[in-house]
Amino acid sequence: MDNFSKYKDLTIVIVTFYSENIIHKCIESIGKNIKIIIVENSNNLELKKDIEKKYSNAKVLLPEKNLGYGKANNLGIKHSETKFVLILNPDSLIDSGSIEVLLEYAKNYQPAILAPLIQDKNTQDWNFGYFNKNINDADVLGGEKILEVDFVRGFALLINKNKFQENFFDENYFTYMEELDLCMRVKKEGGKVLVCTKAKVSHLGASSHNKNINFEMELSRNWHWMWSNYYYYRKNFSIFEAYKKTLSKFIFSFLKMIFYSIFNKQKSLINKQRFLGLWNAYMQKPSSYRPKIKRG
Repeated sequence: MDNFSKYKDLTIVIVTFYSENIIHKCIESIGKNIKIIIVENSNNLELKKDIEKKYSNAKVLLPEKNLGYGKANNLGIKHSETKFVLILNPDSLIDSGSIEVLLEYAKNYQPAILAPLIQDKNTQDWNFGYFNKNINDADVLGGEKILEVDFVRGFALLINKNKFQENFFDENYFTYMEELDLCMRVKKEGGKVLVCTKAKVSHLGASSHNKNINFEMELSRNWHWMWSNYYYYRKNFSIFEAYKKTLSKFIFSFLKMIFYSIFNKQKSLINKQRFLGLWNAYMQKPSSYRPKIKRG
């Protein structure tokens, strides 16, 4: 049996946006024997040509507009022809053998979502879930190899397509909180979210795009982090819970915007974005902010 046959049930989907500085390392950590679909949100035709020339197992999709994280992943998933899809960030490096382990555990346990351990770039600790729950040595070295959790991070998660009936990430989000929302839906519907402690991914963090667009991406992140927080809590809990979780941030971002307008223009702009993200969410407006970067 050749290596492609071993991975015939798996496609890896990677969403990129001006990620040419890091995407090659990610692809090379995967290897040549697994189908890869890259959704390039910056409409970079040269990157598409470069990747498809260098990697025979990779296909690059160029959507007509910047779709954000969830919608772009949905596009990649829908173009896949396999039962399992591994969502991977471009600034993630997957350890040798971990993909094979993930696929084996996905077939054996049949969860809706399965994730590896993720190594924090600063502390080097291995953790899982959305709130950095640490795995102790017993878990990693000699204890449980599979753990049921409430949430996993979106940097690397394997989806069993048969469990979703073509309904994957909520496309109302542009970025942030989509994986929490997806895990929440899985748990509500009686599905399982599992972590395989034998599989490991290193996440470089905040390295998925070129450095020359860092500040514009910081503005975008702050706008969407606030909008997505409100939307997540309103959708999954109540409007009261959404205001409870965000109202203090709304007030402080407004005050900081005014304060820093005198002392630090960049911090003032960042807090303005946080304020506007929540204001748009409170007004029930869509997640509309887009990074002001020319595509293509």
